[in-house]
Amino acid sequence: MKKFLGFLIIFVVYFVNAQQDTILINRLKKEQKTDSLYFLLAKKEETKTLSNQHYKLLIQQALIVGEYKNALAYTYKWENVLKPDEKNTLIYFKLLEYRMKTLYFLGNTPKAIEIGEEILAYYKKVKNTKKVQSMQLNLGLFYAENQDFKSAEKLYQSINITKLSNNSLLTYYTNKTIIDKGLNNKPNTYHSSKKALEITKKLDLKNELSRAYSNVASILIDFEEPRKALVYLDSAYYALTDFEKLKNERLIFQNKYTAWRHLQNLDSAFYYLEKLKIANETYAHQTIETETESLKSAFEKEKRLKAEINSAQLEIEKAKRKRLYFYIAVLVLITLVLILIYLNRLRKEKSKYQQIKLEQKLLRLQMTPHFLFNSLSVLQGMILQNPKIAQKYISSFSRLLRIVLRNSRHQWVSLNSELEGITHYIEMQNLRKQSNILYEINLDTQNTAHILIPPMFIQPYVENAIIHGFKNDGKTHQLKINMQILHKIVICEIIDDGVGIQEIKPNKDSLSGTINKERLAYIFKETKQKGKIEIKNISTENTTGTKVILHIPYKTDKT
Repeated sequence: MKKFLGFLIIFVVYFVNAQQDTILINRLKKEQKTDSLYFLLAKKEETKTLSNQHYKLLIQQALIVGEYKNALAYTYKWENVLKPDEKNTLIYFKLLEYRMKTLYFLGNTPKAIEIGEEILAYYKKVKNTKKVQSMQLNLGLFYAENQDFKSAEKLYQSINITKLSNNSLLTYYTNKTIIDKGLNNKPNTYHSSKKALEITKKLDLKNELSRAYSNVASILIDFEEPRKALVYLDSAYYALTDFEKLKNERLIFQNKYTAWRHLQNLDSAFYYLEKLKIANETYAHQTIETETESLKSAFEKEKRLKAEINSAQLEIEKAKRKRLYFYIAVLVLITLVLILIYLNRLRKEKSKYQQIKLEQKLLRLQMTPHFLFNSLSVLQGMILQNPKIAQKYISSFSRLLRIVLRNSRHQWVSLNSELEGITHYIEMQNLRKQSNILYEINLDTQNTAHILIPPMFIQPYVENAIIHGFKNDGKTHQLKINMQILHKIVICEIIDDGVGIQEIKPNKDSLSGTINKERLAYIFKETKQKGKIEIKNISTENTTGTKVILHIPYKTDKT
């Protein structure tokens, strides 16, 4: 009876979850919420319950949001779950198409060509004319990107352009322009660019028209026909729209400057050189503003996605509540029967949950909204006062943020990654503070790539040394981080010449220190290695400073 009830509960839970997931996926797809749909499908993929259609949708969303490495990984995972009778079918070659595009976006053009030739051979074999034409258009561009213009030209000569739609014709002549230019065929290059311009006008692609005019003008300049080029550049300027205006405007000014130089009209050339300079400065300023806004929204993105999914799930559950009453009753009954079995598992899950909570608490401690607000406030002032330092600050901040978010998903990260994050943090503080921090990181071995430690373990003590030890007093300070690798223990010494621990308020609790001690207790359960934290005052009559000694258990990526 218990076995029967167990099978029944598994079937009911699976059926209900599958129903809800399908409804939610279809809804997000209809509402075109790409980020939310990608997030949901990625989570569902972890449970190994995706259908072929959902794998296809997942890879599409990954490509749209720019997650090319994940998209490539998903093609291999999809291939692994294909049934034997689905290999060498249309499903399999659709999978290869996504792999080919992903490799191209990742810059691996030779491998993309290899897969593309395999796909093209299959579509020719099954006489799928539409797919053959599509693959020929893609492969021709790949050959051109790989500097194999002769192969690209041979492939494009085999395309029957009378069978192509207007959109495919635009792709054909746009790529043909690149191929002809690579072959140094001036008449054909000019003809292809003109045809691309004509089709762009015919399709009324207002946002692409200015670029099409500029492409023709660029070719005429290369062919030393600057006067004709200026006519097309005037048309390109009048065709500008708000969409990517700054980007296209810069290209127009650049080409006009080059054309007037060819004509030896230095006054006009200088005029457009000045306009190009102003456009470049405006574009650079807009780029900084855009990057700043993206930094503001990066922290909220995953939270927003989860909120959207939860909101949609609540609405679906409300609409389906009456239908689920029976399933809920069955779940309650089976839960009571199996409660003893779940107790042991619950204990283990509780331990894992507590560890995850500690990790999340530490992450929030390090990268709080207050820290983000201060960093962006500093950045605002830097942009107005010293744009060059602001660029360095943005670079260090974005790298630090990327490392923290990447490491936060793992319980163990490489020592190299942890030290890289610390380096970026110190460099940010150097840019942010009036003082100058001279730091060095010493390792007793170069072979640290395989060593894994808990993430964000060392950084809080480096932060304490800078914030509380150096006090922003305008002086030059020294910070040393010495790393020694022993048997299953990393000994990390953090030595500063700050005010020393006696000058720090005694009643000020170190939340990060408390959390790290708790983490060491959980790490001991996993590794059976005992860690510890020591803080020493090394101040003398003539010097001040603090030494922190961390004994951190580590794992290797081989275990």
